[in-house]
Amino acid sequence: MRKESAKAKARREAAIAAVFTEAGIQTKDNSWRVEYQLDTPVGKLVVVPHEDWIHCKFEDPVAAKEVIGSVSPAGKWNHYPGTQQRRLTAADVEAVLELLKRYRLWPMPKQAPSVDQDRPPNFRDGKQLFLVRCFACEPQYGRENVACAVAAGECASCGWREGE
Repeated sequence: MRKESAKAKARREAAIAAVFTEAGIQTKDNSWRVEYQLDTPVGKLVVVPHEDWIHCKFEDPVAAKEVIGSVSPAGKWNHYPGTQQRRLTAADVEAVLELLKRYRLWPMPKQAPSVDQDRPPNFRDGKQLFLVRCFACEPQYGRENVACAVAAGECASCGWREGE
């Protein structure tokens, strides 16, 4: 890989930092590298962009492995977007954030206000809630839920789930 000028490196790093900033991700600046910390449903994820790869490490590797599958026992989930012949770009970072979205690990689901879903047409079979209409989406009449999500007790529109 050819040597990168200081100006080009600063522009590339600023573009990468802008991706994290626009996504609302916290920065933790060490003396020798910049870390980004994300809160995920499976614990904290530390992301460190390097020159040609992205270091990702989950604090709880067991929980992360249950969701992602390809996490090392140490919690590493690194990404090597290109070959050694090209440098990391903002688009590479966006691709990793997109993966996190696909796994529903980021952004963190918003906490829905306490909503009484125990009213018709919703019903329970024992303790299991069957969410036919979501009153978190539409408080007065409820928004009709997707059929495959009814038995799961989760709203397919807003993501409301009992106990969260």
